[in-house]
Amino acid sequence: MMLLEVTANAGQKIGTSIDLASDTNYITHEAASRLNLRSEEMTLVVHGVGGMKVRVETRRYLLKVRVKIPQGTLKPHQLVCYGLDSIANIHKNVTPEQLHKFFPDLPLDELVRPKAINLLISHREGQLAPQRTKAVGNLVLWDGPLGKTVGGTHPDLFEELTVSAHMSKTHFARSMRAAAVKYEELTSRTPVRLLPGRQVATKLQESSTSTTNKDFLEWWKWDSIGAACEPKCGGCRCGKCQPGGKEMTLAEERELEIVKEGLTYVTGDNHSEEPHWHSRYPWLEDPASLPNNKRTVEAMFLRTERQLAKEPEWRVAYAAQVHDMVDRRAAIKLSKDAIDSWNGPMWYVSHLIAPNPHSVTTPVRLVWNSSQKFRGVSLNDLLMKGPDVLNQICAVLLRFRCGVHAALGDIKKMYNSVWLEDQEVHLHRFLWRDSEDEELEEYAITRVNIGDKPAGCSTASNARDC
Repeated sequence: MMLLEVTANAGQKIGTSIDLASDTNYITHEAASRLNLRSEEMTLVVHGVGGMKVRVETRRYLLKVRVKIPQGTLKPHQLVCYGLDSIANIHKNVTPEQLHKFFPDLPLDELVRPKAINLLISHREGQLAPQRTKAVGNLVLWDGPLGKTVGGTHPDLFEELTVSAHMSKTHFARSMRAAAVKYEELTSRTPVRLLPGRQVATKLQESSTSTTNKDFLEWWKWDSIGAACEPKCGGCRCGKCQPGGKEMTLAEERELEIVKEGLTYVTGDNHSEEPHWHSRYPWLEDPASLPNNKRTVEAMFLRTERQLAKEPEWRVAYAAQVHDMVDRRAAIKLSKDAIDSWNGPMWYVSHLIAPNPHSVTTPVRLVWNSSQKFRGVSLNDLLMKGPDVLNQICAVLLRFRCGVHAALGDIKKMYNSVWLEDQEVHLHRFLWRDSEDEELEEYAITRVNIGDKPAGCSTASNARDC
């Protein structure tokens, strides 16, 4: 656990646990009495998942602690805490000398572990959450406005600790919250004498609806606990990198790893004798849930065809791009046998006209619309989007100007250079015909396309600009 000593505004030390899985701050009644905190008697009504409802009479305290700011000075920070009889009892401490062997650069006084836990700080105080600065195996050094702490595990370090906060019905209900739960604060109108260090006998009013495993697992999804993602860049192990000045959420880092796992570099196969990449779509849901949207895409194509008929130059340029994809085998024309033999899911991707006035040779561009919805779902809805890992232009230009020599390169048809895995080729199709006298023909996309929203593009509309 992340345990450290926090300094109150009057200089007293308080043993503290940083609990990013909680969204409520707690303090023991004994510590609140010792610090002479301002408080008010109140009834806390907590609404948990599954209809669970808890009512507890306690006190709400205002605690000020000292926090570091970037300028190196301290400033007071006020916490709203609810009173508990006990948060955690420590029976055996890990000493600063034991931790110093793993982090020799730190003075011993910064590695002191508290002997009693009287304060629990939740992720509600997001600006106080510590960030990882160094890792030694599974031991992690955290640093933040409240000071340094060590978390993790090591076979030579054991700290006997009994967590008692979860015994509180209040903490239990709040920890089991879902996105829609709430809590109410009812200030007591009738004065109730509350002796220091003692909690009023709790009268619980729980609903008969039990909390299901599904509700519990839903709460533990990646972004539910509000924890910071470390390492921020998804690849660096120093914990300080911010590529392009952007940070990832836990969900984005997880999605990036899945995208990477789906990439395979091959030196040559039946696709091409040259080295190339294979990609597997990072599905959020089974593509079998995709409905057959052929009729909708066919209507979209006929509308596009009528637009192109009004501009002969546009039609020629547009058709040339389709044929170029076929010539490069970024798309293949499907035979009737291939269409009839396919029994998997199908999704037709519509293509749109994008005027390109700055180009003389290509007055229009072919743009894929993977965001088009059919029966409430689109292809992009079922795909992980991943984080935006593009470098900021300003940072690129600054690094460019710092050097003496510069090299410039380009990957031709970059997003048509990554082959899709064979089982996904027939899944994505588009419609085309060279003239209105011909029947509509079906083509399968064999390589990742611009409109398929590659990792790093935040929206489908700007995917082509990535």
